[in-house]
Amino acid sequence: MNKLSRLLTRSLYAKLLSVRKVTTNKGSRTPGIDGIIWSSSADKMRSALQLTNKGYRAKPLTRKYIRKKNGKLRPLSIPTMYDRAMQTLHSLVLGPIESAIGDKTSFGFKPYRSTKDAYAYLHICLSKKIAPEWIVEGDIKACFDEINHTWILDNIPMDKRILKEFLKAGYVENYHLFPTEKGTPQGSPISPIIGNMALNGLENALAMRFYSRSDGTIDKSHQNRHKVNCARFADDCAPRKRIRVTECRIV
Repeated sequence: MNKLSRLLTRSLYAKLLSVRKVTTNKGSRTPGIDGIIWSSSADKMRSALQLTNKGYRAKPLTRKYIRKKNGKLRPLSIPTMYDRAMQTLHSLVLGPIESAIGDKTSFGFKPYRSTKDAYAYLHICLSKKIAPEWIVEGDIKACFDEINHTWILDNIPMDKRILKEFLKAGYVENYHLFPTEKGTPQGSPISPIIGNMALNGLENALAMRFYSRSDGTIDKSHQNRHKVNCARFADDCAPRKRIRVTECRIV
């Protein structure tokens, strides 16, 4: 795996694709802390040729805020174009790994998957002869901001030095530099993949929780994947449980 990872991150084609991705998305006109954007073909080619793991040091991110539907502000950390391209380059390696080993009922931040696929999965679960009677919708508060760095460094299969640069770059807000001791910044290309990897296993954890005895052991005679299922879209999840519960909102 390490050899394949090195081959891909050193590939000129992968570097060109990474630069193309960061220069054609919605944030391509938003600079990082260095104020640089890659607008010309010469800028893009030069940047692709300069992408390298050797001696790489990530620059601090620029902190901005966007307003959510509920009126609250969500922090958005913006890397430089170079750092975005580096993260995208390593995402080309991590993405297929996460897709292969990740939860099959995870639908957020995955190629060729969307909310429509999540709805289709819910429809299948609810159309069975013995279908769940309740749906519980949940959201993990500050999910990306709270992921433990030690867990990330121990479990994400990529160059640890490069990964640490991504995680520990810090951010600048109101001309002050702040360290990042936990979490993976919202706004970074690699963050969705790290977030999905951190949440893999959520469905099994919910099934074990629903069918655990008071002493913490699992009641295997009642454990049934058809009774407890979980559709996850990023940090939003909808576990469906056939057993009735109180104060449960039907959606």
